[in-house]
Amino acid sequence: MEQALLNVAPQLITVGAALLIALAGWGIKVLKSKVNFEAGKAALDEVDRAVQAVVGNLSQTTVKAWKAAAEDGKLTLDEKAALKRMAQRDAVNLISAETAKAANKIVTDLGEYVVKKIEAEVLATKANKLGS
Repeated sequence: MEQALLNVAPQLITVGAALLIALAGWGIKVLKSKVNFEAGKAALDEVDRAVQAVVGNLSQTTVKAWKAAAEDGKLTLDEKAALKRMAQRDAVNLISAETAKAANKIVTDLGEYVVKKIEAEVLATKANKLGS
């Protein structure tokens, strides 16, 4: 019996070591995934702050000026589209390549994400003005 255990022991040690290596590899993969997710989440928070700053700035400057220049005090559809393009351009310009790379780990199309965040921020700004 003792001799049989001595004969099997090297194989058991090899299998055990292989299992430990596989388990460690899996743990590292899970940890990297969590780190990438957290980095992506932080990057999206930075993108959100950039969008908020751009929309706030355009609301206080360009939108006010264009509304003041309009006879009816309202923006045309073309002006709204131009403002959206300006906001997207300005927000993307504020986002560093490193932030964009990290954000792309969570969203597949950062440009589309920025557009959706701009639209949401504009709606929130309008809602705040109506509530005031």
